[in-house]
Amino acid sequence: MKPHLGRIAGVLIFLAAIAAGVVWQFRPHPVTANQPGSMRSAAPESVGVPGVPVGPEVALMGKVGGEKIGFLEDPVLKSLLARSGLSITAKKAGSVEMVRDPVTGQNFLWPASQVDLENFKSAGGSAMQAEEIFQSPLVFYSWDIVTDALVTNGIVERLGETFYVVDLAKLVALVDRKAKWTELGLTRFYSSVLIQSTDPARSNSGNMWAALLANTYNGGDVLTSDKADAIIPKIKTFFDRVGFMEASSGTLFDKFLKQGAGAYPIIVAYENQLLEFTADHPELIDPVRQKLRILYPRPTVWASHPLIALDNNSKRLIAALKDPAVQRLAWEKHGFRSGLMGAVSTNGLSLGGIPATIDGVMQIPSLAVMSRLTDALTPQK
Repeated sequence: MKPHLGRIAGVLIFLAAIAAGVVWQFRPHPVTANQPGSMRSAAPESVGVPGVPVGPEVALMGKVGGEKIGFLEDPVLKSLLARSGLSITAKKAGSVEMVRDPVTGQNFLWPASQVDLENFKSAGGSAMQAEEIFQSPLVFYSWDIVTDALVTNGIVERLGETFYVVDLAKLVALVDRKAKWTELGLTRFYSSVLIQSTDPARSNSGNMWAALLANTYNGGDVLTSDKADAIIPKIKTFFDRVGFMEASSGTLFDKFLKQGAGAYPIIVAYENQLLEFTADHPELIDPVRQKLRILYPRPTVWASHPLIALDNNSKRLIAALKDPAVQRLAWEKHGFRSGLMGAVSTNGLSLGGIPATIDGVMQIPSLAVMSRLTDALTPQK
């Protein structure tokens, strides 16, 4: 069986099995966007990038957050870029790591936060141009039975088809006091309540979660330098209890899907990840609707996805990615928002419960506070 077909079959078997209460184990496979039968298997003949000047053909290399790999491997995007003389080879890397590592051999970096861009600049990095391309709200992913328990306990509220985390402080307090899932009525769950994320010292989704945690511990206000000394140790303790953390939100989401509610009751990731998965696998819509839940923290924080052009050729890439045709593709097939407040049309989405705008958003702490926080969460060598 080909690897990508094995991955689809594995997820199908798993989602069928969880309905019967059976936990299956799967061998990991990379997520790709070039799968036979995919909604993204061919580029329409009429598409182009009308506002981008066609220059000499150039192949660009760059590091990108794992959540954008599916988008960059989309054949439609490749066709659009090719008509402007551009092709991309992207290497998956944690957003925090990529702006700290040497950029030799790279034409661009594409992390997932404005903080990453500011860290790049403060470390002496030189950018020819940097532009925010997309926006993604930070969300929780969970399962039907876990979400029902959180609703019963006043932590999550359902408005229409959308689930909101309305008392994040209460959920965090459960983690802090080492409460068991059984206290919330999940009698088959024997572990303590944990919220699993990527490593905040390497990956932006984990880093943004650390920022949201900082504000939560600060009573819902943005953490400032004068209060950081009292709160940062609490955040470190919170993450220490999680144990091993992945460096990529894509890897974490993949494990969440494969290993199920027992292993991953609730994780922190990006909104676009489930939207992209269901667009790529329409045959899984029904089991996804039945079992998986997107929970929107209220408030949440934005991941802003700035592309950092390290040379003039990558400035052409920024122009191409900001074209309306590309931005439409990014939302409809990959779940990346753009525009004011991330406003998008949800008409035609196969997955329900996706709000057209994200209006409950707060600022993250300043670069100085975030740098202190990240340093405290970075293992000492």
